[in-house]
Amino acid sequence: MTPVEGHSNWAGERRILRGFVSDSRDVDAKLMVEQASLRQQVVEEDTEDWQRSPDFTGLERVGGVDLSFIKGDDVNACAQLVVLSYPDLEGLFEHTG
Repeated sequence: MTPVEGHSNWAGERRILRGFVSDSRDVDAKLMVEQASLRQQVVEEDTEDWQRSPDFTGLERVGGVDLSFIKGDDVNACAQLVVLSYPDLEGLFEHTG
């Protein structure tokens, strides 16, 4: 199931878009179009020379953030922040809020 179909990750966007459209089905359709467009922009392989170089040593940390709204609740959400060492991917910092 994609996030748009389940709506669990799109509650905030739906709430914002509802200010611009009168029907929630319009919101769902717009989000599905946006998701399809973004899917075409995904890069699945290394594109830069430094990414392919075994001698590259400049990158030491990588991080990620996730924000998920609770189903049926357009206000409350759960956020997660993670920082990992690179290239070992050992956890250095984690915060949930």
